[in-house]
Amino acid sequence: MPTTSNHIPSRPGNSGRDGTIENVPPHSPENGVGSGIPSDQNDADLVPGSLANQPVYPNQQSFAPPGSAASHRFRRRTVPRSGVVQPAQRNARFASIVTIPILLAILLLLGFSIFLAARLDFITLPFINGTGTSNPTTSVATATVPNLHSDTFEQARQAAQQAGFNLQLIAGSPTTGVVIGQSPPAGILYPRSSTIEVILGPITAAIPAIPQGATLASYEALLQSDGFHNFIVKPDGVDLNIPPNAVSRVNPTPGTAYDVTKLVTIYVKNDTFVTPAASPTP
Repeated sequence: MPTTSNHIPSRPGNSGRDGTIENVPPHSPENGVGSGIPSDQNDADLVPGSLANQPVYPNQQSFAPPGSAASHRFRRRTVPRSGVVQPAQRNARFASIVTIPILLAILLLLGFSIFLAARLDFITLPFINGTGTSNPTTSVATATVPNLHSDTFEQARQAAQQAGFNLQLIAGSPTTGVVIGQSPPAGILYPRSSTIEVILGPITAAIPAIPQGATLASYEALLQSDGFHNFIVKPDGVDLNIPPNAVSRVNPTPGTAYDVTKLVTIYVKNDTFVTPAASPTP
């Protein structure tokens, strides 16, 4: 009668060196299964002929080709490191960076549009268009300053009053003569009722030229027409080839601007008023 053995048939590779059966835990390193294998993985998951059924010797590293059941059992799971930015987070940050300048540009464009509309009076804004409560500006009546040059003080005063201004002499000005300077100058707009200041000076005029053949009487009339009334006559010799009392020269010389109140000296040839004219010899 055959004896019944209480030994459990050993798996290949699980027999000890002395031939006895070793009770090796299914998840022990000697069975080729690391401690990292999930506990719900049982022997039924083993595929016959795979490396998981092969014996593992001491100091031997297990190897499983990709795609096998053993490689699936030893597959590592990737765990994201702390502080590493994931692609989704990176895209969100990039979107935020792009969105902020766009919003600022939109706000700037909107503000400029409102300002332009207010300046063109399409809309009314108190701080741009102003309100009706602002103080109205007081308009000042103005008039054109008249030209007072060469006028006497009385003539200048009348012209200034007719234009709506007052008149006074500049300090240090002579009290006689004609206007030789004024402030403000003629021709500008100036507030009405303002004062025009003038300075008086001598009346000047150019000594007229001596016409050819001019006599004393004709030249005196010419001087008087230019404003000269103070003159004397002096003889300038005798010349029988010209008529009596012919004007030969004048002092100041013709063309000189001269005070009309000062003395003008007239020189004549063949003067009949001072020296008798020389009679021609037969």
